[in-house]
Amino acid sequence: MKGRDISMFTSSPEAIGLASEAASSAHPGKASVSRASAGIREGLSRACERFADTAEAVAHKVDAPSGVKDDLSAMKDTARDKAGQVARHLHEGADAIQDKAEEVTRRAARLKDRAWGRIPAPVTGRVTHLVRTVRQRPVPAAAMGF
Repeated sequence: MKGRDISMFTSSPEAIGLASEAASSAHPGKASVSRASAGIREGLSRACERFADTAEAVAHKVDAPSGVKDDLSAMKDTARDKAGQVARHLHEGADAIQDKAEEVTRRAARLKDRAWGRIPAPVTGRVTHLVRTVRQRPVPAAAMGF
C-alpha cells in the first residue's frame, strides 16, 4: 500500500504537468535545469500537502478508531518523507546534469578552437570577413541563403 500511495505523488497530473511545462519551455543551460527541478519539486510538494489534507479530512469525517487515525498519520508522514527524498534526488540529478552540460560546453569550445587552428590562414581570413559581413547586415545575407 505504501508504494501505491507514493505513486499518487509521482503520477499526479499536477506534478507531471508542472514538470512537462518546465521541461518543454526550458532553454538550454543552468536556468532550465533549475526551473524544471523547481517545477517538479513544487508539484510534489503540493500533491503531498493535498494528500495530507485529504487524509486528515477523511480521518475526521469518519469516526474511525484511533488505530486507523494512527495509520493515516503514519502514511501521511511516510508520504512527506518520501516526497522530501524525491525532491533531494531531483536536486542532485539537476546538479549532475548541470555539471555535465558545463563539461560538454567546455569540450565543444576546445574542439572548435582546435578545428579553427587547423584551417589554412587564407580560408580563415575569408570566413572571418564573411561572418563579420553577415553580422553587420543579416537581412541581405538571409536573402542570399546564408
